[in-house]
Amino acid sequence: MSVDNFTNSVDVWLFKWVLLPALLFGVLFMVINYFVYSVKCRDLCRSHGYSDGVYIPPYRFNEEKCLCRQVGDERLGQTTKLREFPLK
Repeated sequence: MSVDNFTNSVDVWLFKWVLLPALLFGVLFMVINYFVYSVKCRDLCRSHGYSDGVYIPPYRFNEEKCLCRQVGDERLGQTTKLREFPLK
């Protein structure tokens, strides 16, 4: 076995068994975290009497938000109400 083949096989092994699983677990964690907090936000809004909740995850310079909204009936002149709640 030459040195080049050994180096290539180690690189492939590291990518396949270390880097790729770490990336997949990171993405899976982000997706599960989003859905858990989305459900928490919706339940929080419904417990405060709002009809719907929208979870906004934290990105680079934003903090996470839970926006609750009560959609009003435009025929009766009611407007849509928005309120922000902390999730922590």
